[in-house]
Amino acid sequence: MVEVHGGSISVNSILNQGSVFEVKLPNTLLDNSIMNIYKFNEANTEIELSDIYN
Repeated sequence: MVEVHGGSISVNSILNQGSVFEVKLPNTLLDNSIMNIYKFNEANTEIELSDIYN
């Protein structure tokens, strides 16, 4: 989902102290072609996951 929106995810960890996760999303509008790809993939995911829980 983050990649579809042109963002990134990073993590910085220090042993025995913890981790910091950073999610960056740009504040821009996507064009329709990118949104159509996302909607197509989202529909496939819903179908695949429904098989697991039924």
